[in-house]
Amino acid sequence: MRNDLIRLARDKVIDKLFILDANYGISPACNLGWSLVDAPFFMKIDNDYEICSETWLADIFGMWGKARYSSIMGPVWGYDSPLGRVSGPHGTMWTLPVSFVGSAFLVSKKIREQIGLFCEDYGVYGEEDADYCMRCHHAGIRKYSFAPEPLMRMIGNDEAEAGYTKAKRALHAHNVGMGVGEGIFALNLFLYEHGLRSLNVPLKYSVADIRGFHVSLRENPEYAPYYDKLMQCAAIFNSSGRTPSPGDLERIRTILA
Repeated sequence: MRNDLIRLARDKVIDKLFILDANYGISPACNLGWSLVDAPFFMKIDNDYEICSETWLADIFGMWGKARYSSIMGPVWGYDSPLGRVSGPHGTMWTLPVSFVGSAFLVSKKIREQIGLFCEDYGVYGEEDADYCMRCHHAGIRKYSFAPEPLMRMIGNDEAEAGYTKAKRALHAHNVGMGVGEGIFALNLFLYEHGLRSLNVPLKYSVADIRGFHVSLRENPEYAPYYDKLMQCAAIFNSSGRTPSPGDLERIRTILA
């Protein structure tokens, strides 16, 4: 796969190719691409998607219309509600969701400059798409879901999907759980809602070196101390049953100050 990507890049089929020196997770990989390529729009497409239409991107932008400059957009599979439906010659989208899956996530450079990049708090498989949607929600940025069929379809083999799903569920349980060192996603949503954390979040990784197609990352030195503070807040948050008292809120605010 790696050699195939390098060949496609050398043949100019791929404009920009970045191969990381390790698996840092979805968020850092996407953030690297967003940071190193200057473009008016960005789209994250998962590797289990197959494009089925030559006009897929034009159709998505056609559905999105002028709203693309002031909103984010993502797919919703098998959804057919009359509520919030906007239909046109390019396809159908909905205005309802607070959060949507990030498997074909679309955001403009303008919004990225306001909200920042994906949060890197969640590990290899995380809640980066829901986190970004909630940050946009609290910033008053609209969200749309589009019907991906027949523009694209999901593919993959059952065995690989089962392994992926098991690992992702385990990490999701850690991110939303209430045990020791757990619950960072639930905490972050609470902090965004109460204005206790910036919607433009600090990143865990930065670029250490780029050599041709190969990129090395390093952890930002200020990130670990900040994450430790978040874990202290998570302990307070979880012990309160996720309904912190005024005193708990003040402790959280003091830790993050």
